Amino acid sequence: MLDVKVNAFSEVTDIFNALEQFAEPYGYERFYPETLSPFSEAGAGLSEKRVKLVAPTGEILLAKHDPTVLVTRHASQIPFENSGFTRYFYTTTVLSMEKQSLYGIEETLQGGYECYGDGSIGSDAEIVHLGRTLLESLGVRSLKIDIGEVNYLHGLIDMLSLENGNREKILRLVENRNIPELNALCRTLELSPELEAALLEIPLLFGDPETVLKRGRQYAQNARMQQALDRIEGLVELINRMMPDAEKQCQISVDLSFSNQQAYYTGTVYKFYAHETGKSVLSGGRYDNPFGTSLYACGAALHIKNILEVMQMNAGKPKSKTDFSIVYTESAVYEAFDLADALRNRGYVVKCNALSKDLFTLYKSNFFSSTRMILEMDRDTLKVIDQRDNTTYKTSPEKLLNTLARDAELSSIH
Repeated sequence: MLDVKVNAFSEVTDIFNALEQFAEPYGYERFYPETLSPFSEAGAGLSEKRVKLVAPTGEILLAKHDPTVLVTRHASQIPFENSGFTRYFYTTTVLSMEKQSLYGIEETLQGGYECYGDGSIGSDAEIVHLGRTLLESLGVRSLKIDIGEVNYLHGLIDMLSLENGNREKILRLVENRNIPELNALCRTLELSPELEAALLEIPLLFGDPETVLKRGRQYAQNARMQQALDRIEGLVELINRMMPDAEKQCQISVDLSFSNQQAYYTGTVYKFYAHETGKSVLSGGRYDNPFGTSLYACGAALHIKNILEVMQMNAGKPKSKTDFSIVYTESAVYEAFDLADALRNRGYVVKCNALSKDLFTLYKSNFFSSTRMILEMDRDTLKVIDQRDNTTYKTSPEKLLNTLARDAELSSIH
């Protein structure tokens, strides 16, 4: 089953349209993920919950697979000298096996954008900047953006000579900020005082960029950790320069505890949270050399359900999707259709329905909740109910059209 409700489809359309509107000026091209793809190209660890089909040839296929894998495979097949830096955005649905869902399969709406061929912090800053402007256009303006770099933590862990699953355990404890258990584990590892102090400090290294970066350098044990801090510092500075003072409604934070437990990200990581809900609305990062390729790669994915939640919280009165709803009696069917066509020819969105119930019943059922003006027609009269200011008056189709021609106030919602 699809992971959003039917009554949210118009907002989903707004999200996908905004992605296209903002991505294309950055040079991103639309990518259409194929419905079926070979299981052999799934990517390690990414196919466990995917829906599989057996083709007539006997080959195992994945249905509606992770679009990042598909777009990366496409980008890797383009000769670099012919393509330069490549950028793609996509909107699609992904199928996954979920026991709690109807039929055991969940269909998730997904949108995102990926940049290939550029390993600089400039491409990371572009991903963050595009995400911020896109979300702000949807009304998600109060944002907290966490910036991290997985090489800071991994640069330390590689010095610890861990075995017996302790590496994965440390990654999990650090990211969950479970300091008591991390402290207990450290006592069993016989670490040097410097390494133990650094490991126990990392879960606490989050917050104001200047403060966190300064403390992070005090605990950096090698060049890899220092370089991770250099990259974060450069990225934060560039993001701030791209954000005009008047629009600085988001809070930039640094978090050095990002652990990359799924071994997917290779460098910077960014997560956007909405202040209204505290939930992540966008996340991404750098994943160089993905799925056996030699590409520089970074990108981000929109968390559609969480974005919808914020949009609906901020919406207040339902947004009008229809300019006119015409309800007509049987004797006025021809006149109603003529008026509907005349309005549509002028660029208005018009719904036309036979009046099978009285208007009071339709009002109670919220039938007109997204309509700006209701036109009630019978053969002799046209009654206008303007929901913008709750006024009602009688007129004729000709007078209404003449009024609209003179009055530019009621331009179409589109």
